[in-house]
Amino acid sequence: MRDDFDEKTKEILARRAGFRCSNPKCRKLTTGPQANPARTINIGVAAHIAAASPGGKRYDPNQTPEERKSISNGIWLCQSCAKLIDSDDVRYTVDLLQEWKSQSEAMALREIEETDRHQIEANTDPLDILSALLETPNEWVRVQGDEYIRHRYHTQFVIKRGQTINEDYIEPWTKRFPDTSAWSYHVEYWQGSTLLKRSCFVVVDGGRYTVPLPKLRNRGPMKDGWDNIEFSIDTNSIEWKTAKLFDQYAPLEEVLPRVGVDLVV
Repeated sequence: MRDDFDEKTKEILARRAGFRCSNPKCRKLTTGPQANPARTINIGVAAHIAAASPGGKRYDPNQTPEERKSISNGIWLCQSCAKLIDSDDVRYTVDLLQEWKSQSEAMALREIEETDRHQIEANTDPLDILSALLETPNEWVRVQGDEYIRHRYHTQFVIKRGQTINEDYIEPWTKRFPDTSAWSYHVEYWQGSTLLKRSCFVVVDGGRYTVPLPKLRNRGPMKDGWDNIEFSIDTNSIEWKTAKLFDQYAPLEEVLPRVGVDLVV
């Protein structure tokens, strides 16, 4: 016997996801108009996170029937992604699907709350809007991609962390960390299909920190060598704000001044 969702639960799952597929790589709209003006098309599915019956994917024998058919055990997907998650339950785990659901609902809520406040006007520089949005890093949703790690803000901007461009990055400040290994990569800022900006970031201390490329601040007498050279980062820059989206071992405000990188407003 299957513990299926009732119609009310299915409708709530769809509405909470904004009628979009909850797979962050898909986000397909699942409803729209049919040729008949009195009817609609639906390609969405209220899928079980843990299976509705024994033998199904991710089945949990410890769940009660009420838990299996509750809204907390459901996720809204398009038909293709519903089939996908039941084709590989090793890859598409309960924890991953719960994360998809949480991200999808958060994005749907932000689209409701932020549409008016962040409306893009024709005479507004998109980079200014992007900079303002980066002031609230907790509102950005992280999406893991095949070629990029993406940090995406609903439908307006995508920040793509690209692959390594320099596997042995050498600057004096990077050698002041306990682990002297460092590498660099590009970060791309997109608005739809338009590339707005490309910046360089450096991963330092063996991977513990991701830092915007600092500027040389004080070269000093060459007789002192490179050891006392100072660098700086503008804390109003898009790059500095972007660093707040990345996983850091400790706050950069605490770490960088110790290695001669000053933070300048």
